[in-house]
Amino acid sequence: MKRRLRAISALTVALVFSAWHSTARADVGDGGDVLSGIHASHLTAEATQTKVKISRSGGSPGTGRLTPANPDWTPPPCWYEPMATPKQFKENVQELKKTGGLGLVNTSIRWDAKLFESSYKKRNASGLLGQEFSKYGNYNISQQGKGMWYRAVLNPNVETGRDDDLICTELIHWIPNGSPPPYPESISPKILAGYAYSSVRIPGTVVSLNPDGRQTVNLPTWIWLDGAKFTPVSVTASLPGSGLWATTTATPVGLHLDPGTKDADLSPSSGTCPMHDGQIGQPYTKGSGLKPPPCGVTYRHSTAHTGPYRLKATLTWRVSWKGSGGAGGTLPEGTFGTDIPLHVQEAQAVNR
Repeated sequence: MKRRLRAISALTVALVFSAWHSTARADVGDGGDVLSGIHASHLTAEATQTKVKISRSGGSPGTGRLTPANPDWTPPPCWYEPMATPKQFKENVQELKKTGGLGLVNTSIRWDAKLFESSYKKRNASGLLGQEFSKYGNYNISQQGKGMWYRAVLNPNVETGRDDDLICTELIHWIPNGSPPPYPESISPKILAGYAYSSVRIPGTVVSLNPDGRQTVNLPTWIWLDGAKFTPVSVTASLPGSGLWATTTATPVGLHLDPGTKDADLSPSSGTCPMHDGQIGQPYTKGSGLKPPPCGVTYRHSTAHTGPYRLKATLTWRVSWKGSGGAGGTLPEGTFGTDIPLHVQEAQAVNR
């Protein structure tokens, strides 16, 4: 979906995204560590180019992304983070002036060097909505080492929609060291926890079945997961040099089964197979016969005239986080599932 962000008042911004507010204070020193590894042309960087670093640990390698179980919650689509020191900002504008290029002033609006100069080089210049650009003039060069220029970035893991054009619309703004963040979307441990949530990668929900091919009417299908693959996964998001960080951990807790038809019995009857001693379900062993499996399904009609049933197996992951300054809490559970086409034959003589 196309990203669309329009400039609106800070009051509207605060109302829309207040859930992400944090009391974390901005203090990034001279910005050297925060901006290390980033080319001097901060203004021409892509809107999704963030200085936040991601590291992963635990679990098996995977590419699956968690879908929040709460449809009203999403990871943060954007936030404000340090862009440049006063000297770097001035150098960026001078570079734009030489190349004739355009630079991002938020996630969607680009300015030329002349507009940057009239807004940030001139002292006490203000925008159409009353924003104060440079209180001290000359890109706040006199305040070098006492704060940073911040700009909005887009979460590279999230597609923004129509409602997202109401947030992160503020233009490049100055935050002195030690000051509380001026906007709910200013980078904080909780923002980082949400970004880490969107960066979690889990193994695909590959279930084992017995029988592993065609199923049989009135005979239970045993279902289980390889416990070695499904272990807690942690992602840490951190802003280098700032002391801000958050680690989000997703832990598998249960597998929900949807047989794809009303003509089936689930085991357990709720259809949710809990994690027990690191295992979901139990591998079938010869001689188990017709006893109900701890996790499985029994189909009551064949698929001879209907086509295969689509068994949906969805793994639920419980999510928690902890961060700098003793912050922490829980985030909405996440799910990741798979569909399995199953053919069911009429009952005949079957040795199990």
